[in-house]
Amino acid sequence: MTALVRRVDRIAAAQEKRDDFQTRNGFQIPGADPNESVWVIAVVGDVSPSFARGGVSEYQCATFAFDEQGNGKGSNYSSLSGCARYFSDSLVPAAAPIACPPEHFGYSYDGHGPTTQGPIALSVSRDDSWRQPTIAPGAFLYDFSAGSGGYYETYCRADHIVTPVNDLLSARMLLGLGSPKAIGSPGSAQIWLKDLHAVEAVADGDTVRVLVEPRKGFEIASFDWASVKPSNNTYVRFDYVDRSGIPLIPFRIANGP
Repeated sequence: MTALVRRVDRIAAAQEKRDDFQTRNGFQIPGADPNESVWVIAVVGDVSPSFARGGVSEYQCATFAFDEQGNGKGSNYSSLSGCARYFSDSLVPAAAPIACPPEHFGYSYDGHGPTTQGPIALSVSRDDSWRQPTIAPGAFLYDFSAGSGGYYETYCRADHIVTPVNDLLSARMLLGLGSPKAIGSPGSAQIWLKDLHAVEAVADGDTVRVLVEPRKGFEIASFDWASVKPSNNTYVRFDYVDRSGIPLIPFRIANGP
């Protein structure tokens, strides 16, 4: 359990049960004693896991768990919110100008399976008064570090696709976008579009071709995820094209339930 710590702004230590640490960070180790006492070291600064390869690898928060003999029992890397419980004062940062890093190479990976065939029903809700923000609120940066995947999805792509029902990230991303008035259909998958309008969507057996046209504002086009994928496939490609079939924005690979 090693990490590259480029900068330390703050550090704290707390004792807790191993199971509490693992559950909070979304992992379990078979056979581990859930009641084992561990010391958690929380580091706020600029930290990278030693195994990071390419893309955004710097985090503002890292937590490391050790037993009483100093043996590593787990670690986690996150935004500032992941360290908040270990400090008595607020870690919410100041608002900051939005700056988009280069797009991660993972977006160019075209790994997808077949789709259904036929028109996809879209339920469209728009906020034509919405404009792309230039400042990221501190409450947003608390959950999404600048340059992170969630930050990039929120501010730097013209589209975003929500597939899990009640996606926990959606509310925080919409906050970062200034809480646009467009509303998604409950329980449905969603295509978010910035300064674009989805005219129609058709699955052709290989991809879902979304016909889009420029239109100022923010849009949520809700649809039934089951209508775009066969039961044996979860990765679906979405192409955003104009009436001539020319892509207006890069394709998207979406992973659904």
